[in-house]
Amino acid sequence: RRSGKRRREKPSKHNQHAPNAAPSCKIPLMIAHKTHLLTRGTCEVSINTACLPPTSVALANTCSPVKKFQSQSPTKQRSKSTRKAVPVVAKKRTKASIAEVKRTRTSKVKAAIATPRKPSITAKPKSERIIESDADVKDGLRALRRICPHLKRAHDLAGDPPLRRNEGGLTGLARIIVGQQVSVHAARAIWTRVETAIQPMTATSLRSLSDDELRACGLSRGKIKTLRAITDAIDAGLDLDCLAEIEEHEAHELLTNISGIGPWTADIYLMFCIGRADIFAPGDLALQIAAQMAMGLDERPSIKEMTTIAERWSPWRGVAARLLWHYYAHTKSKTAVMTPV
Repeated sequence: RRSGKRRREKPSKHNQHAPNAAPSCKIPLMIAHKTHLLTRGTCEVSINTACLPPTSVALANTCSPVKKFQSQSPTKQRSKSTRKAVPVVAKKRTKASIAEVKRTRTSKVKAAIATPRKPSITAKPKSERIIESDADVKDGLRALRRICPHLKRAHDLAGDPPLRRNEGGLTGLARIIVGQQVSVHAARAIWTRVETAIQPMTATSLRSLSDDELRACGLSRGKIKTLRAITDAIDAGLDLDCLAEIEEHEAHELLTNISGIGPWTADIYLMFCIGRADIFAPGDLALQIAAQMAMGLDERPSIKEMTTIAERWSPWRGVAARLLWHYYAHTKSKTAVMTPV
């Protein structure tokens, strides 16, 4: 340096054990410096024995340069030499085993996604859920918003759909048949006359009326024939109220086996009168048009295409149908308001 002071030279590794050099050893730091206390690990320092009391000098002279002091903490007993002693082959095996475990887990996940899990014996299938209140509809809407962006957009535009739960049994099924292929106002007028003529609404009371009396209420021959077939099925042991306790395909098959009841009638009855949550009516014209508008399709989907589309909404296909009907009505009413007269 320019100040003239000589720079102190530190002893190199080769002359650490020179006669004039301070002995080098690995001892706890509290012996070298009493003001610093180190309770874990080892420290390699150069000690000036002239500054130490006799007992510490003796301890410093007996310390070997290669001696290592273990940590006082019981949780860190393994030293670096032990970790370095692990062969390289063992590390490669460990990495290979970890990679093999990752591959196994990945294959299991792919298999689980490809193959659906079988429900346990005690667990009820998701399709057995019954929609009884608006809270059930909201649960289905939350699930549908997460899995389908098209229904999410339709829900944002139209809002929550109504519950639409009707009376079950013979009353509910007969009302669906009466309302087919007529306008809403005509269906209400015809049903009012039918309900007044059949008191109470039972199979026995319906059988007691003649075809002319039913035709006077506004019913066609085909609908009268269907109502007669329903009374025959009830007399043969069909319980319409118990359709909520069996599998959906079985309930659907029992209804469609009745003469005059097709898939659409069975779907509507199971959806609104029984309240099955995973029922959809792919043959409904309004649902097809609503799906076309919500999904931005060029053409109206067919029954087969609607069945395939609705599979992604399971087990809430009944709520998806309610939302599409509500979206269809909202869109049509908005168009009617905007159309000049």
